[in-house]
Amino acid sequence: MDYLPLSAGILLFYYAAFLFRVCRGIVRLKRISSEKANDSVPYVSVIIPFRNEEKNIPRLIASLEGQKYPKDSFEILLINDHSDDSSVKIIQAYTGEISVTLLHLPDGVTGKKSAITYGVSHARGEIIAGTDADCVHSPEWLSTLSAAFDSTTGMVTGPVTIAEGKGIFERMQRLEHAGLSLSGAGLIGTNHPVICSGANIAYRKSLFEKINGFDAAKTLTSGDDEQLMHKIFYQEKKKVVFLFDKRCLVTTIPEKRTAEFLQQRRRWASKSLNYRIQTILMLSPLFLFFIAYIALFAAAVHDPAQYTLFFLAVFLLKTAADFMVLRQGVGIYMEKLSPGVLLPAELLHPLYIIYSVLAGVFSGFTWKKRDHRK
Repeated sequence: MDYLPLSAGILLFYYAAFLFRVCRGIVRLKRISSEKANDSVPYVSVIIPFRNEEKNIPRLIASLEGQKYPKDSFEILLINDHSDDSSVKIIQAYTGEISVTLLHLPDGVTGKKSAITYGVSHARGEIIAGTDADCVHSPEWLSTLSAAFDSTTGMVTGPVTIAEGKGIFERMQRLEHAGLSLSGAGLIGTNHPVICSGANIAYRKSLFEKINGFDAAKTLTSGDDEQLMHKIFYQEKKKVVFLFDKRCLVTTIPEKRTAEFLQQRRRWASKSLNYRIQTILMLSPLFLFFIAYIALFAAAVHDPAQYTLFFLAVFLLKTAADFMVLRQGVGIYMEKLSPGVLLPAELLHPLYIIYSVLAGVFSGFTWKKRDHRK
């Protein structure tokens, strides 16, 4: 008996069921996000680590200047992780209306987690908003995030999209990132938070200090956002909210080269084995499905008569399941779904997932001119 088509079929069923669960969570989030939020205006500290971001900082500050939030109710803390470009000079030259504070990590201290922790220790706000230096923000970003907090809320996160590019590579990145963000949103909607983006996140300073921030995951270069979310939700039993709301949309830039894209995905995947055991067990069949998908494609190339129809059936059903999730993001993450982008992305999706996970977990990655090897 040929077990490859059978295995691929069983794993495909799990994959489709998983994405159906994600869709149910997104529908729930859409309903919750439409409800009226509170009208409080807490003081917010926006913490942004950076290293060599001279091209992005002017745009970042301009988007924060445009926030429809009282200028005396938020501050910007930019934490320099030993930049060697003109980033610091650009910040020092700023003379605008919002409160911008430049902090420098001490010698011998590096990394995003250290920068965030250093920023939190200097923050005046009870609400900490986190984002990245290569992002721009909707004008109502801060007001929408802060209004979502109530007495039971520990963390609020929101959508992150990639700026639309003209090239197919950039457009595929946008679609892939939307799928990743939508999956994380849907899981939060089912009360099983797994992933989120540190580019659009907010949490209570007092809670960060209570759980000792990133201490449990300080050896990991990536995963600061997710590890913090897991501690807040599973350890402290505080509510995690995802705002399915375009008013708090954050936009980042795509990678220009394939090598940079793969290094980024390797970094994101590097913390996979540090998830909760329940999360690893939930995600492992998805990874096995991708392996079976590639194996079935290779078998179809080797023996077209026997395997081509099986592969085409799996490809079409996987595409339909992914489309089911991606269409939920139309209007926020993208304006429309293009078949010319979706179909090639579907073919490449399992390949880079397998590569990113294996390389990130067992080899490491390069980020910000620093090698992080296992």
